[in-house]
Amino acid sequence: MLAGGGYYRVLAGRYARAVESVRMPEGWLNALPLEIDGWRGHDEPLERSVIRATDTDAHLNRVYVNAAGTKAVALFVGYGIRLRDLLPHRPEVCYPGNGWLLSQRDDLQLDPGDGSSVTCRLLSFRKGGFSADDVSVLNYYVVDGQYCADVSALRERAVQETAAQSYSVQVQISTPGGIGADPRGVLVEFARACAPLLRELMPDRLGTGAAAPVAKAEVEP
Repeated sequence: MLAGGGYYRVLAGRYARAVESVRMPEGWLNALPLEIDGWRGHDEPLERSVIRATDTDAHLNRVYVNAAGTKAVALFVGYGIRLRDLLPHRPEVCYPGNGWLLSQRDDLQLDPGDGSSVTCRLLSFRKGGFSADDVSVLNYYVVDGQYCADVSALRERAVQETAAQSYSVQVQISTPGGIGADPRGVLVEFARACAPLLRELMPDRLGTGAAAPVAKAEVEP
């Protein structure tokens, strides 16, 4: 018990430190194109209270609609200087906390066609009551150049002594169930088109940080 308590105190102390990522210039996420493979986007400013709640130091919030106007997705990208700040903000926590029930969860490997493999998590939520509603969310992280479907890699980096030059980005794409016959398919389609462009904005691609190589997956949905 004493050994366990000592380990816990060390771990808690590391989490408590404000371990910082690579600092990026203001507005760097805005370089993501508004035109992505037939999808046209426009920025949706967030309220200050929402921005504070995300604990991000840089963010992008856009809605993209396909050329036919039959599909729409909301894209949120968050970048945290302090790695630990992104840990609590994930769909499995935030949506149920706002009254949504998780109805389906799948981990996928997407091939965006640039030689990389995007490991992501696809979730569906439903809200009951008189106005029943549902939403699908595709979420993933880029941690030092590596794709991760959950916060495991982020948590590992946050407690490392050498995490000062790390970086982490959360990418969350959502669409309501009422748009399109296959909302989950819509998310996968947009994520494949968007991932290579987001990847080019990452600190290691810009020469501001080091990252491990991204391996190509053998399994796709």
